[in-house]
Amino acid sequence: VYTGKGAINWMMDIGAWARVVARLLKAEGVLYLFEGHPFTYCFDMKASELKMDPIYQGYFSETPYASHDWPGTYVGKLKENEKDQATKYEKAWPVSAVITALLDAGLGLQKFEEHPDKFWDEFLNLPDDLRKRFPNTYSIVAQKPAT
Repeated sequence: VYTGKGAINWMMDIGAWARVVARLLKAEGVLYLFEGHPFTYCFDMKASELKMDPIYQGYFSETPYASHDWPGTYVGKLKENEKDQATKYEKAWPVSAVITALLDAGLGLQKFEEHPDKFWDEFLNLPDDLRKRFPNTYSIVAQKPAT
């Protein structure tokens, strides 16, 4: 199973998501997850320097938050006016919560890596040399045990 590129931030119950993944895998089946690093959510995406996001409540926030004004580079042109976009709710799961959910669902962690690579341009005004100093993405390989 592959999932990623901004999928799990839409899940409001990470444990339920991990249990579905485990159920779908056959014995010795593998999950490959490639996601945006939740650390990036801490920063103001419109700033030209690393500045804390005034709305986001921090890396360990448990609160889903409303998301309205996505750049066209991510969602395309959904509506003529960004203000007319439907409200979406996201949750930036700490990496530890994702790994724990997969372990609790019975999967074995094979590999975890953090990467400076981006997969979308959420920081349009931040210089790439600064952006590459922190994790922008991460990947997990987990496997269902043999039965």
